[in-house]
Amino acid sequence: MRVISIPTEPTRLTAPALRDAVSSLREQVQEAHRVLEERLAEVTSEQSDGSLPGWSQRLGAYAHALCVEDGTIHALLKGDAPLFATTWADQVQWGPPPPRFERGDQAWIRRVEGELSALRRYATAVFAATDLYLASLTPEGLVRTVDLSGRGLGQPTVAWVVSRCLLGELTSACSALSVVKRRAGAAETPTSAASSYPPFRADPSPRTRCGLLA
Repeated sequence: MRVISIPTEPTRLTAPALRDAVSSLREQVQEAHRVLEERLAEVTSEQSDGSLPGWSQRLGAYAHALCVEDGTIHALLKGDAPLFATTWADQVQWGPPPPRFERGDQAWIRRVEGELSALRRYATAVFAATDLYLASLTPEGLVRTVDLSGRGLGQPTVAWVVSRCLLGELTSACSALSVVKRRAGAAETPTSAASSYPPFRADPSPRTRCGLLA
């Protein structure tokens, strides 16, 4: 996959360079979605019944990443209500319900018991909404600033928010699912699967959470 530096602050890049950056960012997010779903698929149905130590927490990390992406795209970047608070509010049996977008509770990760099949359908809806947003993103939109001063993060660009917040959470969820697989003593991941993909260019530090559900 071609790697292009994504502008994280307002820049003077040429229009062609910005168009390439938009395309590259969309490709990275698509890749992250694919890897996450492959990692989840590697954990067998026997492991997903909750009997494996740590499974509930790791499933919570998966659900958490979905909700952060949902909130990032809809609430933070578009100014709309996230799917988990509207069309998907009653379609996933959250246990307990997801916290309010702007006042998340990290303990929710450890307690969530959403049905896996429903979560994956929710993921499909979230991923589709994200891809639609990125497909419509213009070079000017990529470097538009977002006011996160209330979260102590200043006014970063849309590119920074997507790269740090969204990709950072997806990376963390992939790592969490890998832990489940190792604990289960699963076989080595095939070369064609997730481990063969290039690492995401996202910072997995707490700063990546951008104050969303964290």
